[in-house]
Amino acid sequence: MLLIIAVIIILLLYQIQKKIYAKYWDKGVEVKLSFDKEEAFENETVTLLQEITNQKILPMPTLSVKFVTDRSFVFEDLDNVCVTDQFYRNDVFSVMGNQIVTRRLAFTPGKRGYYGISNVDLISKDLFMKHSYAKNSKNQCYLYVYPSFLDMTQFEVSYQTILGEYMGKKSLVEDPFEFKGIREYQPYDNYRNINWKSTARNNVLQVNTYYPTSNYDVKILVNLNTHTMFHQDMVQEISIKIAATLANRFIRDFVPLGIVTNAFDFITKEPVLVETGSSASHMNMILKKLARIDNKNKAGDFLKLCEEEVGREQHTFFVLISNERNEEALSWYQRKKEEKIPMVWIVPEFKDFAVDINQKDVYPWEVTMND
Repeated sequence: MLLIIAVIIILLLYQIQKKIYAKYWDKGVEVKLSFDKEEAFENETVTLLQEITNQKILPMPTLSVKFVTDRSFVFEDLDNVCVTDQFYRNDVFSVMGNQIVTRRLAFTPGKRGYYGISNVDLISKDLFMKHSYAKNSKNQCYLYVYPSFLDMTQFEVSYQTILGEYMGKKSLVEDPFEFKGIREYQPYDNYRNINWKSTARNNVLQVNTYYPTSNYDVKILVNLNTHTMFHQDMVQEISIKIAATLANRFIRDFVPLGIVTNAFDFITKEPVLVETGSSASHMNMILKKLARIDNKNKAGDFLKLCEEEVGREQHTFFVLISNERNEEALSWYQRKKEEKIPMVWIVPEFKDFAVDINQKDVYPWEVTMND
């Protein structure tokens, strides 16, 4: 008789807890995923924080937290994971009533980009582990992964040459608001600078001279279209890293800098563009924009972009970063050099592929599989 009563009580408790869990299992349950930093460079350690809050008396013997991240995220803890086209993670928690549980997962992002976790699937069970209950929870956490800076040892001489060319061009451009003095006219002087009062007084042509302009900048133009069919995605990523590396060096050398690409922003769907600046915060903006480049879709017409920039900008030194080098591109570059447009061309290319461009100011940048 006691056994029968015990069975009846257990069945009654089972039904009661079943109804309670079915109705209240997710009440007061909050799951928050967040990164310990908003920005990181490639292969820099980042921590993903998982915080589960249960604000009710009812315990949760098991709570599965499932979410998806990019497959380039390399977690130190690889338990309960599945990697296919993305990284699927399933972490199991046991949360008592009125308890907060926090778990930290260290990982390294292996690829430049802009990543977020916007959805989390929650699955729980009742006390008897018999019935499952599920829901989807919204989440807001995002991470900028900046392109890493490349080792410039192999390119240092070329960079110094480019910087020297920029400084030389800058010194030739005078600022009409920065008066320096008056001297005798030379055949290369502009007639607009003749000082007629001083000329009449000295009975010889005199011209005003000015200090070099401070409003002379560098514009980096990045092409995501490639010439080679070999590891196109790698060449694209190296092109972006070169842009980041050179931007960092120019800004360290106090050179005002802007960047334009023919690729599109992953978020805004607009062409990636950073106006001229030279501060530390400006460099951070450049890295954010480069992180958000979407190279999964076809890039725009690079020569059209270049033509528009050259036609619009004055007092600008152009640095082209482009692996693409068809006949049209070569002809365009030759014309601009003949027109005395201040520009250089950096060609990212694998070691075994020749860069046969018989033009002035063309600098190969050797690409290796380790970059």
